[in-house]
Amino acid sequence: MDVISDAERDYFRRDQRNGISPPDLSKDCTFAEHIVNARGKRTRFTSVSLDLSKIKDFGDTDYRLERKKLQSENHALIEHEVLIGELRGIIRQREKADRLRAVRALRYAT
Repeated sequence: MDVISDAERDYFRRDQRNGISPPDLSKDCTFAEHIVNARGKRTRFTSVSLDLSKIKDFGDTDYRLERKKLQSENHALIEHEVLIGELRGIIRQREKADRLRAVRALRYAT
């Protein structure tokens, strides 16, 4: 079985045909809040997916993340495994409301 490094995996986004909706940097939230509460709303995060078929309802046009451009413009990408690890950490260590939100977010993310 071939192992694909993080740098070789493609991430995708669906959005409107006229371009990607920019993030709203004024809306501060956690990863879990973004995943659970921000469906269709803008936050400081822009969601991407490893599986284009999972995000078919989020717009009419497919986009592929351009990693080199992302890096050259000093944007951050939270890799899928890192995000999953963050959510699992919240489930183990935070207060009940945060844990419940992280459990829902983990379901969506996996």
